[in-house]
Parts: sequence; C-alpha cells; structure tokens
Amino acid sequence: MDSLISGHALNEAGGRWFVDRSINTSAKFDVYARAGFGNRSTPAIEALMERLERLYPAVEVPGSPFKNTSERVALFVADAGFNCHHRIIAQAYQDRTFTYQTSLWGGTHYVDQFPSFFDPNGRGLNLLLLRSSRNLRPIQAFQSYLVSEIVAGNPNTLRDKTTTIEWPPTSGLADPSLKGILDFKGVTGPGGFSIITSPKLVKGRCDFWNDAWKEIDKTYNGS
Repeated sequence: MDSLISGHALNEAGGRWFVDRSINTSAKFDVYARAGFGNRSTPAIEALMERLERLYPAVEVPGSPFKNTSERVALFVADAGFNCHHRIIAQAYQDRTFTYQTSLWGGTHYVDQFPSFFDPNGRGLNLLLLRSSRNLRPIQAFQSYLVSEIVAGNPNTLRDKTTTIEWPPTSGLADPSLKGILDFKGVTGPGGFSIITSPKLVKGRCDFWNDAWKEIDKTYNGS
C-alpha cells in the first residue's frame, strides 16, 4: 500500500446524536466515564481517571474549556469514538497517511462524507449540497483527491490543481498535535482548503485513550 486517506469531521460529537443531555453534572459525568471500565476500581483505572480529570476538566475547575457538562461529554465521546482513531492510523502508517478534517456547516458528524459521495445528479443528501452553493466545483474538486489516491496512490498526483491545494502527508506525531491536516472548510475553493495543525488529534488526549483502551480490553475480555 502506497498511502491512505483518513478523514473526520471537526465536531464529531457536537450534534444531538452522541451526547446524552441527561449527563448534566460532574457527578453524572464521573459515573458515565467509569461505566466504560465496567465500574471496576483498580490502581490502573484510578490512575486513568485522574488523567481523565486533567484532560477533560470539570466545568467547575478554574480554566476548564467547557461551558457546560454537555460540551465535556461531547469532546470525551468524540476523542474516544472518532478523533483518536485517526491519530492511531497516522501512527501505524507514518509518512503514508493523508488526514483531512471537514469543517463544512459546523463540522458535525457525517459531514465529512457528503463531499466524498456527492453526485450532482443524485437525490437525498445530494440535494443539500446542491442548495448550499451555486459553485459546486470545490466539492467535486475534493473528490479529485480521492480519485487521485485510488488511481495514482497519492492524492496530489491527479487532483484538480486549479481548485485544490498541495496536501502533505500527516506529520507531527511527537508534537502536541498532528500537522499537515487538510481542512475542507468551504465550498468556494481554493480558499475552501487549507493546511492546518489539528485542533482535535491531540497527543495528550489520544495517548490517554491508547492506555484506556488497553484497560477497557482487560475489563471486557478478562485479560
């Protein structure tokens, strides 16, 4: 395999699908988080819970980035279920992974798939894209990255060079966050594309989840 493309939405759990709004206090959040470990208490789990409290600080903690507990749950769920998987892919296929983030329309879950499967003659979700902009070229130009990857093994070789930009392999694995991320942020290119440092694929939080998943595996598989 020459390379691969890995993509996610900016705000994977920020919609109404993945956040239980009844988890509205720090105490309820703690119960929710511990449930992932089978409600067990071991030295390893307690150490993980301490790290979790630092990485996802309660609303009451001075300097917490969260305005409410729902925001805390949203980032917790997004990292565990979506974001950090893409960092693992970049780690597994170093210098061969091209990572993109879709920020269109608030960047909620699944918005990264709309441009991939857009068909100007299609129905259903395609109509949403047709109504979003009179200029559909950037949406179809994004598809040129995908076609180039499939045909040439690199998303840049056959891309629409008028509407898209050069997309580097994902880098920065030792840095606080991954670099070289293609941000698809608008349906007017080439300004709709930019290369950014990821605000989501953060080393500290994803290192935590690597360790947490190992402990969760012990919980459910008895190893």
